[in-house]
Formats: sequence, structure tokens, C-alpha cells
Amino acid sequence: MVDADFTLIHAGQLLCIDGDGARPGPRRGVDLAALDLITDGAVAARNGTIVWVGPTDGLLSAVRRTSGCTSIDAAGRVVTPGLIDAHTHPVFAATRPAEFAMRAE
Repeated sequence: MVDADFTLIHAGQLLCIDGDGARPGPRRGVDLAALDLITDGAVAARNGTIVWVGPTDGLLSAVRRTSGCTSIDAAGRVVTPGLIDAHTHPVFAATRPAEFAMRAE
């Protein structure tokens, strides 16, 4: 049993990007298309880190809610991981006073 200070329950569809343990680390390429879908899903976290994911009916036997635990009922909504468009820019190695002066004009 794990302790949690946050739970989210009753997600109509909980989308997970859960590794199978074969390759640790971020998914890449075609592996990005492999999503796990849990109907009536739940998530538990402790100190901002996810400690348990599964169906809502399994939460009570797997998770101990700590005193003051925040609980959210997703009421059948879809819950998905944050989808972030990660991109980079080349390092700008020069100073920028001239750019600011042009902008001010």
C-alpha cells in the first residue's frame, strides 16, 4: 500500500503513457503512439510525484490517503498527460542592446 496526498478518481478515460520496463526513459518514434487507456481511472500522487495509476475501484485497496489528502472527482471526463511541444532555439551568444534600441525606435 502506498501513501498519497492527492487522488483523482472516476476519470471516464485515463490515458497513460506507461513504459513496459523493457526500455527505460522517454518514448521515441513509433512507441509514442502506444497509449494505455483505463476506463473509470484513478491517479494517486505524493509530494507531486505519481505513485499509483489504475482503475478507481482498485484505489482503495492500493492507496492510503494521508491526512489532508486532496481528492478530485473527474466525473467521467478524459484525463490525459500534459502534452508539451518541446522545441529548442540556437544559443544567442551576442549582447542585445542594439536589438533593444532598434525596437525602441
